[in-house]
Amino acid sequence: MLSLVSVVSWRAGIISVEVRQMRRATGCVHNSDNMKQPILSGAMELLTIVWRQSQRTRQHSWRCLNGSMHEALRLAVSSGMEFGTDDFRFMSEHFRMGYWCGDLEYFYKAVEVRNASAWKAFEKYREPPHVGH
Repeated sequence: MLSLVSVVSWRAGIISVEVRQMRRATGCVHNSDNMKQPILSGAMELLTIVWRQSQRTRQHSWRCLNGSMHEALRLAVSSGMEFGTDDFRFMSEHFRMGYWCGDLEYFYKAVEVRNASAWKAFEKYREPPHVGH
């Protein structure tokens, strides 16, 4: 019989491997030359795990996935997790954010809970493109 500690340790190991795989797939790893490339923020690690794990228990339900991603982002913002400046762009490119992210809901939540990194990341994502003259 497995103890709760061994199950939790085993699960944490799987999650760690999945985060490393996502980092490799997106180029967000440290290379062997000690030249640091950007790494995923804690908020993006959480969303990566939800994105990859949510379909395992249910047979590919977009409704379930979208709701889970929505709640995971809400948790990341409200708990004060650190966001990288390009995290909303990352979510848009890798997690089909348009299907589950409300327009200004997360910005208001970030301001309400004073999560400056989250609202700065959102502002950068929503910033209109610069037009050169």
